Amino acid sequence: MKSGIVSRTLCVLTLATAPFGFGGTVGSPQAPVFFEPNRGQFDPNVRFVGRMSDVPVGLFADGVGFETPARAGGAAGPIRMRFLGMDTKARWAGLLSSPGVSNYLTSTSTVTSVERFQKARMNGVYPGIDVELHGSGAKIEYDFIVHPGADPARIRYKVEGTPVRLDRQGNLLIAAGDYELGNRTPELYQERNGVKTPVQGHFILRGTTVSFAVGAYDKQQTLVIDPVIFAKLLSPTGSFSWASSATTDSAGNVY
Repeated sequence: MKSGIVSRTLCVLTLATAPFGFGGTVGSPQAPVFFEPNRGQFDPNVRFVGRMSDVPVGLFADGVGFETPARAGGAAGPIRMRFLGMDTKARWAGLLSSPGVSNYLTSTSTVTSVERFQKARMNGVYPGIDVELHGSGAKIEYDFIVHPGADPARIRYKVEGTPVRLDRQGNLLIAAGDYELGNRTPELYQERNGVKTPVQGHFILRGTTVSFAVGAYDKQQTLVIDPVIFAKLLSPTGSFSWASSATTDSAGNVY
């Protein structure tokens, strides 16, 4: 698959299908994260795709998926994080328009002018709890937003298809082909009048099911549980050049 990183427009020529139907195109290390809805350019099970510097992130009806790219002679690493006990009527939606559009040229169809968003959010994934993905530089954060009166113990997701562990710092580490996909120890906080009050908390891992331990907090105020996703290449061969080739047109779009 060939991909281009865009100042204005992203044009992708699709040559192969990745395991989850959205892999192979990622952002540049300098490009901000954006999310785009599926307008027919991906597998129909994918609702949105997020672009960050390391791996693409697919949003499904029941969770989140990641596809780390395969190096030459290496292996790709498809990962699913499936929300357990969620409200199956909850849906993803894009929030805050992001500059530019994406265009896709495939062997069977052309999908153009796909809008981009700065955030993707699923309201009511659990009673009184939303989940939101957004950029943090070139990384992606996913926040569980626990509204007053909701129970954060309802939040559970299962990591499928790969081993998972906690390191000594409490980071959640997931094996993914040539990568290790990490979820940093979550920041928990409540915000009032622009001031964040930290709340104690950490990951709980039972087998491959993840939940959160949450310390004392004001249950009449919104609580945010905020990990950051990062990816680490397991072999010391350096970073990738994600675009296999690039060119520009007269309008300054990059392919």
